[in-house]
Amino acid sequence: MRVTSVYPTKTFKLVLEFNHGEYRLFDIRKIPTDPKGLVADIQHDRELFLTAEIDSIAGTVRWENGVDFDPQMLYEQSVSLDRLTDIHDYIQIKENTPVTKGIRLLKQHIVAFRELIENYEYYLKQNISEEEREETIKEIKELKSKILSYQQSVLVLEGYQKENTHE
Repeated sequence: MRVTSVYPTKTFKLVLEFNHGEYRLFDIRKIPTDPKGLVADIQHDRELFLTAEIDSIAGTVRWENGVDFDPQMLYEQSVSLDRLTDIHDYIQIKENTPVTKGIRLLKQHIVAFRELIENYEYYLKQNISEEEREETIKEIKELKSKILSYQQSVLVLEGYQKENTHE
């Protein structure tokens, strides 16, 4: 298993693409760590966190301070973005999660996707090949589609929440 692309967000989350085509969301702040260690530096320093890049030899993510993680651990500790887009599956998987937490999580993902779109739009202004430009535009369209899906899911959940005020 290999990580083929990484998109760090300003909210200390990584959107990871794995070699089998799955996108997953990894929250670095959920990893237990020594408060004085290198991982803790990444968890608390946004500029350092945003230096995340692909180590093409190891097939994983690395930071400029030398930290990297096993791709299998990244996979196991992350959440599938595709799974989150189907709100009914999400509710069944997270039966003990209140609807309000689901709404908050979806809204956090919407913010993260918007940050990624901003990063992509900045990237488009750089001197890149036509192939990279087309791929970046495709990624932006996919993210915008996910945002719409998440927004619809938020509306469904908010409606459910209003109908069932006991939650």
